[in-house]
Amino acid sequence: MTEGNIKDRWYMLLPDNYRYHTPEALIVTEREKNNLLSAVKFIERYGTNESFSNYQDKLKYVSKVLPDIFSKGSAFEV
Repeated sequence: MTEGNIKDRWYMLLPDNYRYHTPEALIVTEREKNNLLSAVKFIERYGTNESFSNYQDKLKYVSKVLPDIFSKGSAFEV
């Protein structure tokens, strides 16, 4: 996380199932939030022609169609 201006907007991202697990939150700036939302749209667009049983499988598929730089060092590294 980078040091930001105290006037920046900050967002707390909670997992969908936060009520059922130990609460964990990701705190991001507005710019980081927008980047994450853009990434989700990108993943959704690349995964629309396939059928997946879960989001994890969709991420595995998308990681194979993107250049290695996007998955390098992640759980989805090819």
